[in-house]
Amino acid sequence: MAARSILVVDDDDNVRDLVVRYLKAQGYHTTAVTRGEEALPHLERPDLDLVITDFKMPGLNGLELAQKALAADPARPVILMTAFADVDNARKS
Repeated sequence: MAARSILVVDDDDNVRDLVVRYLKAQGYHTTAVTRGEEALPHLERPDLDLVITDFKMPGLNGLELAQKALAADPARPVILMTAFADVDNARKS
């Protein structure tokens, strides 16, 4: 079985690098970008199995990216990460 392909999107270098290191150690193929806009071309990749994105980012935020990812492939899972205690607080900041 081929390694699963995961796109990691986070503007925080430390968080992004930690997630990528963990996923690679588990045998996943990862692509990492720092902004939602950078992720858009990757959403058309037929080999992309999962999108993991930060919720709060400058420009295209994680919720907007998740909507675009699901529009590109409704069957592809999207995981939203946030450092905030709840989504209402994340949206307010």
